[in-house]
Amino acid sequence: MIDPEDQNVVEELTIALSDEQRADPLASFPADPTIASHAGHYSWWADDAARSIIGARLGVPIPRLIYAGQADATRWPSGTTSKATLGSRIRGNHIGGNASSSTFRLTLSGLLLEPLDLVVAKPGCLQREDNGRVSDWIEEHLRVAIVAYDDRDSLEEIEKAVLALLDPALNLDGRPKTASRTLLSNLRKRITTST
Repeated sequence: MIDPEDQNVVEELTIALSDEQRADPLASFPADPTIASHAGHYSWWADDAARSIIGARLGVPIPRLIYAGQADATRWPSGTTSKATLGSRIRGNHIGGNASSSTFRLTLSGLLLEPLDLVVAKPGCLQREDNGRVSDWIEEHLRVAIVAYDDRDSLEEIEKAVLALLDPALNLDGRPKTASRTLLSNLRKRITTST
């Protein structure tokens, strides 16, 4: 349960992550290296071409804000922490990783499998050159907004509350079941279960 003080934080984060003016092109990410060196929250924004592809695949109109998440919450119940930051999560996992390193990248790979004629090399991984094509597509069509939030212990709970308000189309975990989310889940399974 979020206490009233945390509710204020949730509202502030939601406002910041909803502000498209904060979204930076990936060619210059991070625009503010100081913010990127912290834990925190991010929101992904799509251009019209990306929204058209995603919307056609899911059969629904897609708003510009397509996904939101956090980097790097304490893992409970173990209490394990890491040194990940907004910069390392976004640059290393989302932009430069593979489908198994990022839920967001897995989602995009599932959506782009046919439009980019991608080939799955093994469960969770595309062929090397196709993985690079997904990275290029992300850099060409998406932007990201980041907000530092250093309380790693509450980061995940705060994220859940923020997602409840934002409800981005490509977030699945903990979000209401819809026909488009069921379809998206099935598109992702083609990446994770292919042999």
